[in-house]
Amino acid sequence: MPVPEELDELMKMDVDFSTHFENLTPGKQRNIIYAISKFKSSDLRIRTAVVMAEHLKANSGKLDFKMLAQAKKKK
Repeated sequence: MPVPEELDELMKMDVDFSTHFENLTPGKQRNIIYAISKFKSSDLRIRTAVVMAEHLKANSGKLDFKMLAQAKKKK
């Protein structure tokens, strides 16, 4: 699955997020890529990528799907 442009740019700008993303298992990386790329609107892809980045940084690189779902609802 190709990495969305918005996610790629965010990883270039945010080294901490990029490091946490690279340390995830390939399955979790695909999950994040899919969650971002499913939106047709670039604006929604950007917002989702930012929420994912904030979540990974706040949880020391650990992906907690329940917390992530709550964070997405708040944005």
